Amino acid sequence: MDSMMASASRDLKEHEPMTTPTAKVGKPLSTARQAAFGATVTAISLAMSIAMSIAMESTALSAAPGVGASDPIQPSSYTLPIIRNGRKTIRVAANFWSGEYPSPVIDVNSSSPGETEIKAYKSLRDEKPATRCTITNGLYHPWSTTPNSVVSYYQIVPLVEYKALRPRTIAGAKLEKGAVISRLLYLAEGSCQGVVRRGKKETPIDFPCEEVNEAQGMRLVSGAHDKFEEQWLHVSCKQGHKAFIRDRELLATAGVREGEVESYGVVRARRTP
Repeated sequence: MDSMMASASRDLKEHEPMTTPTAKVGKPLSTARQAAFGATVTAISLAMSIAMSIAMESTALSAAPGVGASDPIQPSSYTLPIIRNGRKTIRVAANFWSGEYPSPVIDVNSSSPGETEIKAYKSLRDEKPATRCTITNGLYHPWSTTPNSVVSYYQIVPLVEYKALRPRTIAGAKLEKGAVISRLLYLAEGSCQGVVRRGKKETPIDFPCEEVNEAQGMRLVSGAHDKFEEQWLHVSCKQGHKAFIRDRELLATAGVREGEVESYGVVRARRTP
C-alpha cells in the first residue's frame, strides 16, 4: 500500500468535484464498522504522509504522463485542470474512491490466469491519447487482495469550497471569519476531508460533513449544483508504460464484468446462480 500511495502522490494531479459533501451524511456505524473504518482512514492518512516524504526526498521520482514534474505535491488532494467535451474546468483529484462501499468491483477475467488487453489513456486530463495496455487478470477494487496491475485509484470531483461567515471551531481547528475550507472530499459514513485556506497557507482537516453548511455559519461559495464525478484506475501495462482507464470503460471491455462486495472490506467475483 505504501508503494501505491507513493506512486499516487507523484503520478497524478487530477481530481474533480463531488456532489456537496453535506448531502452524503451516513447512518451511525456499528462498533465493528467504526473500528474498521477508523483503521482504514488511519492507514490512508499514514500512507499519504509516507508518500509525501518519499516524493519530497527523492529527486529520481518522475512525473506520470499528463503530469508536469514541477506540479506541487499536495497532502491528499489536488486542484487539476481537465478537458471534457472541449471545455476546460478546474477539478479536484484524490487518490482513493470514496463511500461506505466503494463501487464498482471490476472483475477482469479473474477466474482465468493470464492477461487482458484494454484501451487506456496516457493522461486523464483530456482522455487522450489512447494507448494499448495489457493488464493482469484479477479483481480491480480498492479492497481487492488479488494480484492485479493497479498503481492507484483516483476520483475526480468538483471544487467545493465553504467560507466562514463568523468565527468557528471545526474538528479542533479555529476558523476566523472569512477563512475558507477548500477541496472538500467525502470519505465515508458522514466524514469529510478538505484544507483550510488562509491566504497561501493550507492546512489539511478531517471533520464531520454536517458541520459545514449555512446553518453552521459556513457559506457554499464554489461547487453548488455541480454533479461531476469520475473514477479512474492508474495501471501498469505489460508493454512497459503506465496508463489511466475510467472505471466504466474498463467494465465495458470484452470479458470484463462487475464483481460484488462480499462483506465490509471484502470483494469477490460475482457468483452465478
